[in-house]
Amino acid sequence: GALLLEPTRSNLITYSEDFSQSSWTKENTTVSSNSIISPDGNLNGSLITSTSASFSDILQSTSEVASSNYVLSSYAKKGSSKWFFLRLTFATSAPYVWFNLDDGTIGTIGSGLTAKIENTGNGWYRCSISGVASASPPASRVDIGISNSDGSQVPIIGNSVYIYGAQLEQGSYATSYIPTQGSAVT
Repeated sequence: GALLLEPTRSNLITYSEDFSQSSWTKENTTVSSNSIISPDGNLNGSLITSTSASFSDILQSTSEVASSNYVLSSYAKKGSSKWFFLRLTFATSAPYVWFNLDDGTIGTIGSGLTAKIENTGNGWYRCSISGVASASPPASRVDIGISNSDGSQVPIIGNSVYIYGAQLEQGSYATSYIPTQGSAVT
């Protein structure tokens, strides 16, 4: 056995597994719930698919404390696209990090951000990005998106990626996943 010692954290994402909820805005993207076995062993992973050859993502509005560290994480698995991105709009003027779900590597990292990718088995990766909240951000939201290539925000129509377990927490690194079903959970 082993002890897992972590600080107390809250997942600020209100629906961490159900991306079909209205709290997730879909931009040129469809969500197919319960499409794949997720890292927790249940049929509750979602497939997000691009419906346009322009920006394609799902996003959730956030509320953050200026000058505080935040980390956004999500599990992701290659669908028809191997490129996936996370975005912390409130952290920097270059708020994106791209992840290659084919080989488990990190692509382009926006200035002021740090990133991590961890292989969790069966083709799933836990991807995370962290940054400091700006005092005057262009927007307060987080995004999970589909891309056609590293550094690009443009997908091909029909591109898809599997996702599960989104988490936004105040801190500089991701802690163990905390599921939510309608409100933040500590």
